[in-house]
Amino acid sequence: MKIVHLVLSNVYAGIEQHVNELVLNLEQESKTDVIIICNKEIASRFDSNNIQVINNFSRRSPIGLIKLLLKIHKIKPDIIHTHGSKTTSIINVIKKFLPIKHVATAHGIKNKTSVYKKATKLITVSQMVKESIDASSVVINNWYPPIVQKPTNPSRANRYQPKNAPSRLCVEPQKQGHKGNVGSLRKIKRRNRKYPEQGGQ
Repeated sequence: MKIVHLVLSNVYAGIEQHVNELVLNLEQESKTDVIIICNKEIASRFDSNNIQVINNFSRRSPIGLIKLLLKIHKIKPDIIHTHGSKTTSIINVIKKFLPIKHVATAHGIKNKTSVYKKATKLITVSQMVKESIDASSVVINNWYPPIVQKPTNPSRANRYQPKNAPSRLCVEPQKQGHKGNVGSLRKIKRRNRKYPEQGGQ
């Protein structure tokens, strides 16, 4: 079986991390051929080696829709899995030209839910999300943390080291153009200096 996960976002955040861990688990625990199609801004953040890069585009862009259609047609997947309303609405437009099954995941409560009702199968990440969408769905609660092996690429290995977790949580948002919680990081460092015997716990 061949599955494509479609993600279009300029920021690597919760949905993208969810897809990253889901794909790693599928690659390690099954014989499924899994491909991620995403835009170049976030491609380097995924640990999978099976990445297809496209330019991000508006859901109403004819050129973007045609380019994605041709890429999916070349891959010939059995299932395409979309995450969020944008990618779901895009696949709703082009899947009539593709012999595929469409799985969509709704990652949050939505006001406009009609795009999800056209998917072959709908997954919601909580009971509240399920109730916000008037359609048949399967609830798979976030966060799903599969046991994955550490990547062999040293540049990516540090994200799996627990000792780096506080710094990453406080500092990494700055890389994405957001204000990180630097104050919390300073408090952690001051506490470790004051109580060194507890700092390594």
